[in-house]
Amino acid sequence: MTPRDAIDALKGTSSQQRSAAMGCIGGWRKKALPITRPRALPATVQSTSAQWAWAVFDGHIDTRWHELDASVNRIVSIVCQPAASIGRLLFGVVEELIEAYDALQSAVFEVGRFVPPAGQLTEALDLLTTMQQIALGVVENVIICLSNQLDIIMTVGHRVA
Repeated sequence: MTPRDAIDALKGTSSQQRSAAMGCIGGWRKKALPITRPRALPATVQSTSAQWAWAVFDGHIDTRWHELDASVNRIVSIVCQPAASIGRLLFGVVEELIEAYDALQSAVFEVGRFVPPAGQLTEALDLLTTMQQIALGVVENVIICLSNQLDIIMTVGHRVA
């Protein structure tokens, strides 16, 4: 699902669907642990270009991004279901979102243990740090949107359309 498809789908939700999502996320927030903040990358293992490339490949960061994206798409799909179904399903999918986020953060951290060659050092570590921050932003914004009855999505949707 593209971001535009997600916004269009969420713009079509009823006030009952939005209220059900808000109620569910409110209950989840009372029970959930705080969202894990990104950790500083240790960059302690010197590596060659080939080793760095292997660490990135072996870290499966692309797979972890896909899992995070799929979790967001599942949340959109659930919020678009009848209001009576939302509370039963959303709690578990928000937990999946947090698990996908944690897995991505762990993968980025593991790759961040490796120090790429000097010519690639700053750029590579900046990219990993940016990935950590973007992932955190995605999760925080999904939670905020659900907590506010999707008001943010409705506002953004009008600007995008």
